[in-house]
Order: sequence, then structure tokens, then C-alpha cells
Amino acid sequence: MDLIENIGAYLGLAAFLGLGILALLYFQQGREVRRLRDWAGRAPERAAAAAAEAETALGADVAAEEEEEARGPSLADRAGARWTALTARLPGNAGERLPAPRWMALIAMGIVLIGVGVATGGFGLVGDDEPAKQRGEGKLKPGDIDVAVLNGTATAEGEPGVPGLAATVGDVVENFGYKVGPVSDAGAPVSESVVMFESGFEAPALRVAEDVEKALGKTPVEKMSSAIRELAGKASVAIVIGQDDSGI
Repeated sequence: MDLIENIGAYLGLAAFLGLGILALLYFQQGREVRRLRDWAGRAPERAAAAAAEAETALGADVAAEEEEEARGPSLADRAGARWTALTARLPGNAGERLPAPRWMALIAMGIVLIGVGVATGGFGLVGDDEPAKQRGEGKLKPGDIDVAVLNGTATAEGEPGVPGLAATVGDVVENFGYKVGPVSDAGAPVSESVVMFESGFEAPALRVAEDVEKALGKTPVEKMSSAIRELAGKASVAIVIGQDDSGI
């Protein structure tokens, strides 16, 4: 009997607790139902707000398009238009305007010929009447230069100059590696020594004058006269010994 009373007391306590939990769930359900009713009642307002937002976005897009049109075509659009215009002129497209293939071939050949002419003319490969070696251009070696030595130490025309002076200076010239040309009398007295050169051989003449400076002193350089040219023969440079160097 005591056991039954104890069990009854426990069951009554459990029923009381269950009733409390049930009441709590009931009130919670009632609150959620009210929230759902409120949310459903505001549905037209939410729809109107969404419509207004969509309309605002559409207006912004339209305004952006109008502003872009007012600025004109973009750089990409202009490039595309130019490319379209260019490709429209290519063979096989409407409005062909490029030259025919034969004219293009002639133009290409002309460009090649002009390039070859400039290259060969610039480097002296064609159109050269005489070798650069004969003109005295470029870096000539002493062995490539013929030097005539003429004695002009005579005191009067027709008289011989200092005997052996031209040969002595010729030896000096030869020691520097030059080819010694005619070694003879100048045919007329010369007051001052001079180095003469054929047209185009000024640079070699300056070099010869510098090499013989120890023997003849500082010697002027000038273009060869017709009289000296006849005596110098094929030599492009001539040393004419003057009376100022008669004592060497």
C-alpha cells in the first residue's frame, strides 16, 4: 500500500511538470502564429518596395546608356569600325580597293632594288671608277704608297742641286716602308721643301710629311703641280727638297 502511494505521488509530480511544459509550448506557438500573421499582412508593402527598387535600378541603367551615347563611341568601338572598314577592302570583300597582285609585285621589286642600290652605293660596291687604293682612301699601308723624291736645291735653273741629296732622303722614305718612286732633280730651284700629292692622296701625303719631319723638319703639304706630276711619274706623293734643307 505504501508503494502504491509513493508511485501515485511521483506520477502526480510528473503530470504537473508535463502540464507546465505543455502550457509553455502553447504560449510559444501562439507567439509564432502572431508573427506569421503580421508578416503575411505586410506582404503588399514588401511587394511595393521591391517594385520601387527594380524601377530605380532600371532608371539608373537607362541613364548610364544615355550618358554613354552622349559621349560617343568608345575606343574599342572605333577600333572595331576601322578594322571592319580595312577588311572590307581586302581581296574577296565588297569594295575591293587594294592594288592588283601584279602591281604589288612591282612595288615590292622596286623597294628591293632601291635597298640594294643604297647598300651597294653606300659601301662602294658599284659605281666605283677607280679602286680606293688608287685614290688614297682608307687605311693605306706605307707599302701601298709610291713616293717620288726630287732635288730642288739648285741655285739656278738648269744647274744641278746638292749631289746625292735626293738619294739620301729616298733612303729615309724607304726606311719607313714606302715605295720609292723616281729619285731625280726637280728641274728648277725650290726655296722651301714641300710634300705634294695627287688628287685624293692628301691623307697619305700628311703621313709622309710627318714621317720625314725628323730629316726635313716640319714640311708643308700641298697639291701636286703639273710640272712635278710629270717628274713624279706614277707616284701619288712627291717630296721636293728645297734649298732650306740643302745642308742635311
